Amino acid sequence: MGLIILDEEHDSSFKQDSPIPTYHARTVAQWRAELENCPLVLGSATPSLESLVSVRESGREGAGGVLFKFA
Repeated sequence: MGLIILDEEHDSSFKQDSPIPTYHARTVAQWRAELENCPLVLGSATPSLESLVSVRESGREGAGGVLFKFA
């Protein structure tokens, strides 16, 4: 696998609350990217607070703006 893209990562529909086991697709994508040693692109016009804090704390570049958008 060369790249994982999760568009509209802030959307609550990516979160499963029941039945058990519960998961969030963003977390699964992050784990999979680490496992496969490949880049993860989280796309959103309104990023989640968790994503913004994670990027700022890690010092990774590329957050905070729209890179491109297809109509």
